[in-house]
Amino acid sequence: MLTNKNNRYTVLFCSRNSNATINNAGGAIAQSVTYNVNWDALLDKKYSRFCCQFVFKSENNASVILQNGFVNMNFGTVSIFDGQSMNQNIGTIYPIAFNGTNTFLSSTNNDNNDFYINYPNNRTVTININTFAGTALTIVPHYALYLSLQGIDD
Repeated sequence: MLTNKNNRYTVLFCSRNSNATINNAGGAIAQSVTYNVNWDALLDKKYSRFCCQFVFKSENNASVILQNGFVNMNFGTVSIFDGQSMNQNIGTIYPIAFNGTNTFLSSTNNDNNDFYINYPNNRTVTININTFAGTALTIVPHYALYLSLQGIDD
């Protein structure tokens, strides 16, 4: 799903989407999900760079999640810049508990800094949900990640 308003684009990455490949046993959790995205059909070629933010919400989970984590987004050969260096970690997510026994993972556009990407030249995008140590987060419910891209004039 993509929306465009002027030079702003929003892409929805949903771990239950039909173009998503779940990379874990049984598909019950979505630690690593690969998406096929036709960037040429979505983004205006006049932009070579984009300023990005994301919003992340997972489904409710019946057990308590205790760990914060990183959202790691691999665009293939695209470079992601966080202002100082290249990195594939686009931001943090954190658990929110309710009813004492249920938890979901969340991140709003106010929780992380903007990051920048070059125009994606690979249709494969892989999203990994990792601990701060870089290993896969053990409990990850299915999720929706809204990626907002704003084209930067050269």
